[in-house]
Amino acid sequence: MVSATVIVSIPTLLLAAVYPALDDELGFGGTTLGSAVGAYWATAAVGSAVVARVGSRAGASLLLVAAFALAAVSTAGVAVWTPTPSALVAWIALGGVASACAHPAANHVLAGVISGRRASAAFGLKQASVPIAGLLAGVSVPLIVAVFGWRAAFASAAFVAAGLLLVTLLARRSGGRAESRPIRRDRNPHRRLIALSAVGGLASGAATASATFFVVAAVDRGVAAADAALLLATAGALSAGTRIAVGWLAAGRAGAALRWLSLLVALATIGATLLATGTGGWFVVGFLAVVGVGWGWPGLLHYVARLAPDPRSATGLVLLGTYSGNAAGPLLFGVVSTTVGIATAWWVNAAALGVSSVIAGATAWANRRTG
Repeated sequence: MVSATVIVSIPTLLLAAVYPALDDELGFGGTTLGSAVGAYWATAAVGSAVVARVGSRAGASLLLVAAFALAAVSTAGVAVWTPTPSALVAWIALGGVASACAHPAANHVLAGVISGRRASAAFGLKQASVPIAGLLAGVSVPLIVAVFGWRAAFASAAFVAAGLLLVTLLARRSGGRAESRPIRRDRNPHRRLIALSAVGGLASGAATASATFFVVAAVDRGVAAADAALLLATAGALSAGTRIAVGWLAAGRAGAALRWLSLLVALATIGATLLATGTGGWFVVGFLAVVGVGWGWPGLLHYVARLAPDPRSATGLVLLGTYSGNAAGPLLFGVVSTTVGIATAWWVNAAALGVSSVIAGATAWANRRTG
């Protein structure tokens, strides 16, 4: 399941990592990069809405087949045929649909085979694979791009996705099924899922915007570009480690997961305030709080969604909010920073996280009252 999450995260993360080399060859410009990343998250959001409706009728293995096939086509298309910026955007957007298929399928499988304390830890590990995919994309630059070119990096990703597709097809043909374990389901999940979708959209949008614009903002404040990039990688590692740690600390309990989620979003809110007001070291601390430790909650979000009667549809609903935030957050930040100023944009981020923190806290409190 980690492999599924990694491979569907690769199209946009790998594009960001290799874009300087791609732009040198094709001359598409920076606007194309932003359009491609935005298209990825937009199609992921729309795809999640569809999966939320049909998830109960589509089997997990069928969704995984679709995810691996779309990821393979997306990355192979970028490697083989990108004559125009529109073609590049279209290929990357296809990867967003792959992501919309993969997460609900992976969550459904985990919900069926892992229970107890290990369940929330497994979801933390699964979601840690997203920042890990970013690290892999970064590593590909010196190992593949510098030697064989950016097309080889995308071709390698397509090869891996095709291999995973073949394995999944063979597993479907053999008829092997994981043993399902009993799970204590949430009897009235809809209101909670709507709240968690809002939390995911607001918090993820702010974190994605912070990660997208940090290097530029840091360089403007006098930080060397190489040091800013290192801080970005450090934040990714912190996020991955936090996702695994809090998944284990939640100990397979929905109440504990919601409390940890609330705490992490509150920490991110404090970090966003430092980004808006801090200078020097405090600005860096704020960034690491928002994009590093404070972005450690996605596994908890997915774990709580699995407790719904239909985990695939529940995941689709939660991801609809998260992906919408990922698409809208950087766009809003860019518009505000251009028209009003980047200081105001940081405050908008802090406000979004503050609202998200209030919703998360209220959801955790309501869970304690209802048990």
